[in-house]
Amino acid sequence: MSDYKDAWLPKYRDMVPKAAHGFATCMYSMSLEAWRRGLDVTFKFKNKRRLFYGISYTVSNGVKTHHFDGSMGDISDPATIKICRNKGLTNEFLRKADVPTPLGRAFDEESDNAEIIEYALEIGFPLVIKPIDSGGGYGVVTNIQSKEEFEKHLINLRNKLGKKAVIAERFIKGEDYRILVLDGEVIGAYHRRALSVLGNGKDTIEVLLKKKVKERNASPFLKGKKIKVDQDMVNFLKEQNKDVNYIPKEGERVYLRRNGEYFGQRDSVNMTDKLNSEIKQIAIDAVNAIPGLKYGGVDMLINYEDNEFVVNEVNSKPQIGNHLFPMEGEAVDVPRIIFDYYFPETKYNETPYASYYYDFKPIRENFKSATASEIKLPRLPDKNAIIKEYIFIGENFNKKLFNKIKRESRGLSISGKLEVLSDNKFNLQISGTRENVEKLVTKIKEKKLRKDTNIEQIEEKIFNGPIKAGFEIINNQQN
Repeated sequence: MSDYKDAWLPKYRDMVPKAAHGFATCMYSMSLEAWRRGLDVTFKFKNKRRLFYGISYTVSNGVKTHHFDGSMGDISDPATIKICRNKGLTNEFLRKADVPTPLGRAFDEESDNAEIIEYALEIGFPLVIKPIDSGGGYGVVTNIQSKEEFEKHLINLRNKLGKKAVIAERFIKGEDYRILVLDGEVIGAYHRRALSVLGNGKDTIEVLLKKKVKERNASPFLKGKKIKVDQDMVNFLKEQNKDVNYIPKEGERVYLRRNGEYFGQRDSVNMTDKLNSEIKQIAIDAVNAIPGLKYGGVDMLINYEDNEFVVNEVNSKPQIGNHLFPMEGEAVDVPRIIFDYYFPETKYNETPYASYYYDFKPIRENFKSATASEIKLPRLPDKNAIIKEYIFIGENFNKKLFNKIKRESRGLSISGKLEVLSDNKFNLQISGTRENVEKLVTKIKEKKLRKDTNIEQIEEKIFNGPIKAGFEIINNQQN
């Protein structure tokens, strides 16, 4: 991944497989951290309509076992999930604990539109309307300025989107932050800044946006998410007396979306070390306000100008992808912090087994096809394992030879891959004990795997790249 940022953690570079991109990045990065520490990781699946909502995993050191769902471990009571999913109920607990929240009220499915509109007029504009039980910004409309506009969005939310239970609340002017709290301590925070581009004095907004999408796609968490110029973007730029052909000056930031809209297109900016003590305490108080919650992601609206800080939402199962792969600022190693907490005896100075990762695809496919309900990750390589790369040059290389090398590697507990470079050249990147690696290479060299091959040259190299658990053959030659 050539565009991988230097500010991101080296231990994930080229080591988040395609099957773990996007929503699965959180679960994968957590389980990878545990596995690399030598802990036993077992995935479990309850057949549900949406695949990843059915996957959980346990982590054990042989003496104690902890259960995880995404980044949420069993330090929190599972009942908190239901509380946090219901924004109205969450707000009740927050207000009881005197945690600052926007003025507002929840309305159930039985409430009629007239009652909701009457309340909206009572508290005054600008307003926000949102569903009680949705995440990711689905159905949320902010900065509503009139009764007509509010009524239009209310009808759309309840009738078209089918979200009958809603919250109407005052719109708070401020920047959107996600603050991660673990057992009374803030461990990470980022600003969810509205989509923007930064001028270089040469490129148009349209060109800068294309570069921004490419930059975002370097993140395993955001990879594959497209952002195109649409009518909303055109209209918003027009309000700023700009269009997509405008060339921003060097250092000029141009916003392409309104603050509080297009949640999935916002840019994460690490702010962990920039929060003041008051904001941190409000986030901690918000988590403490939910009975049984010890770990959570607190969404806050922060207005430094007016010194106004309010809690918008509390998440019991927060995604951590934006902490690991922020668009600006240094990454925060959330998985390490969490497993230092659960398994303090496994704390380390340097990432153990940093060269190794596992493939998430078989887990995903087996659960999807319902051929398995429980999968345990394979053991880590031997602690005395070495990593080597070999280039073999010769004649009569073919599929049978490659398959025999694969079977032999598995028998010798060797992980890695064989890549066919041409008809007369293949590459081995492997890890195993020195004895077993040398045994495999000797068998290939001495024609013990296939007698009609001819090895003319072997180049041995030191390999510092990633090694995937198991053994695979990459053959683009299709012999």
